[in-house]
Amino acid sequence: MTVPVYPLAPDYHYDETQAVVAEAYDQFVADTDPAQQVIMGDSAGSALTLVLARALREQGRPQPAHLVLISPWLDATMKDPAVPVVDRRDPYLSTPGLLEAARMYSGELDTAHPRISPINGAFDGLGHISVFVGTRDTLLLDSRSLQRIAARQGVDIDYFEYQGMVHGWMLLKHIPEARKATDELVGVLQQPK
Repeated sequence: MTVPVYPLAPDYHYDETQAVVAEAYDQFVADTDPAQQVIMGDSAGSALTLVLARALREQGRPQPAHLVLISPWLDATMKDPAVPVVDRRDPYLSTPGLLEAARMYSGELDTAHPRISPINGAFDGLGHISVFVGTRDTLLLDSRSLQRIAARQGVDIDYFEYQGMVHGWMLLKHIPEARKATDELVGVLQQPK
């Protein structure tokens, strides 16, 4: 397993961060059989997962077998009209903070650009996608949008929505819902695609 430590805003912008992720992939993962590759990210790391997969597709390189998105932040514009309703239920994230983080990360690039908001790109030709999200996550709407868009584009994804769970709950190993979701993720990864 490789976990890249990538540069963060406000000191760095998307282009520098995405270059570090691509370099880490080339250095540590590219020589692994793509059928054995799983690229996984949580929150903004999920956006980086999709940006990396799309870059590989554009370069004509093999796709990782599986892309796992945990509590993904896929729309940095936060323009869905239902965001304020979901935002009130999230004890961790807040829309104003997310918008400021997006502004700092995007630099001069529009936050709606697919390199910042990967919800705005095509999902065909990527590795198999699995999404895990909780219903008390401000980013829930991103996952639901991805599910609808993927269906319209004819892309099959695994979608797991956990009632009452907050942003990144899978990382909270002391709660049974995290263990259940982790077990479910392991099961998904063991299924042939």
